Amino acid sequence: MNSFLKVLVRRNVQAFSIVCQRSVFDDRFLKLDIFKQEREKTRQKYSNTKESVEKAVSYQLSKSVTNVNLSNIRKLIRLASTPNDVYFIIKTLKKIIPTSVLSPNEIRGLVLQVIRLVYILDHIDIAISFYDDADFAPYVIGGYGSLLIMNKLLINKEYERLIDLFDRQLDKYSSDISFSINSNENFRQTIPFDQLDCVSEALLNMVNIDILEVLSRRKNQTNSKESMEKLKFLLKILDEKNSNLGRRSVARLFLLSINQNEPIIALNLVHKFTFSIDLRLNLEIIALCNLGKLSNAFILADEMFNLISVPSDKYTGKFLPLVVSS
Repeated sequence: MNSFLKVLVRRNVQAFSIVCQRSVFDDRFLKLDIFKQEREKTRQKYSNTKESVEKAVSYQLSKSVTNVNLSNIRKLIRLASTPNDVYFIIKTLKKIIPTSVLSPNEIRGLVLQVIRLVYILDHIDIAISFYDDADFAPYVIGGYGSLLIMNKLLINKEYERLIDLFDRQLDKYSSDISFSINSNENFRQTIPFDQLDCVSEALLNMVNIDILEVLSRRKNQTNSKESMEKLKFLLKILDEKNSNLGRRSVARLFLLSINQNEPIIALNLVHKFTFSIDLRLNLEIIALCNLGKLSNAFILADEMFNLISVPSDKYTGKFLPLVVSS
């Protein structure tokens, strides 16, 4: 039995790598690659004109907000390289936002560019201050800008701050906004999946979990009351907000639950959220083994093995059949 489980563990590491290989979102997903390219082109072309552009913007603001040239603001964002440069841009935007000179979408676009700027300059605290700013908060909380900030906190390993930011946004996730493409009109995903990915990753990393160590049980687990309480709170919020977790989030939280000796929570996660049948059965087997329900685990193993003969691309039986054959 032990040798069977060891093989099962080795094979399932491959399954988990599919959903856990990304710890943070990359530059392409966050459109940082495009921003960096545009910034480099602008700096090469206008690097000697930054002061003159700043003076032009200041002069325009002193006369009338309506005179501000949007292209100059965008140019300043790309030319900025210090916190003082960023604060000048923020000061400019704060004078413009209360007016109707720019549309909400134009303002949101500029705020996102500022967040991308402080992201690459490693001054993300400037963006975090937007949560407490009446002018900027509506364009950050619960939106794409918040994902940028949360992702940077993941990179910086500031997991507690990330979860605190998520908590602060809970009341802002609106039932009028749906992030789901689900055909069921009664279901609305009110919390963005990518932000839940960040929260799940933070919870997982708070207890320094390694996928291989969890599955091979080479590491002694210690129950972290704090991490599990946060997980239970998150699941409660998802129920209240009529939202689900994505596959990556479930896999991360499953690992957290197994690591923290909470196999019942792990099993409930598998049953509650959608997975491909291959991965679902693998997760169930791991949870059942941790619960000591080995006969049930073998029943699922047999079911998994039989799936290899099902003529469907969705049911390949690609994990456990390898275990059985070995």
